[in-house]
Amino acid sequence: MKSYSASHISKLIIGTNICRLLRIICVNITLSYPGHPSYLSFEMSYYFMSVFIIVMSLRLQVLSNHISKTMGERPKISTHVLDTSRGLPASGLSVSLYYFNNGQWTLIKESTTNSEGRCQDLISSLAFTPGRYKLHYEIENYFTSKNIATFFPFIEVVFDVSSKEEHYHVPLLLSPFGYSTYRGT
Repeated sequence: MKSYSASHISKLIIGTNICRLLRIICVNITLSYPGHPSYLSFEMSYYFMSVFIIVMSLRLQVLSNHISKTMGERPKISTHVLDTSRGLPASGLSVSLYYFNNGQWTLIKESTTNSEGRCQDLISSLAFTPGRYKLHYEIENYFTSKNIATFFPFIEVVFDVSSKEEHYHVPLLLSPFGYSTYRGT
């Protein structure tokens, strides 16, 4: 009979393969009654269900902690740029976030889109306040790096933030001679 360490079982609990853990429990129960390999007494059935309930409650706790952690880290302002001329995310595109205060724009952060065309590190929750913001996209540099001529040297999208509790996502659909934007989710 193969034995499983507590570490191995805990990895299975935290992982997504609960069925494998339950199979291990069933094999251990079956092997504990070698004379009756398919027979489970009432006590063993009760034991099996107790273990199953414990495993499922631990899994739900892990999922709950993960969901609340990721929701708490959701960026307040984000963008997603898709290069519609190539049918790909616009990775490596320079993006800057500005805040309008006392009649002038103040740079908050310069960043670059990741391999998925996303930029989610533009502002911290602490620095985020309602007001007018501007996303500045360096389009010319992006298309020049792809050896593609473009009509727009840069694109600026200005928008108003009315609530500190909301998430503001600004997707940009981009081509060398046109673009479209909207408020996403």
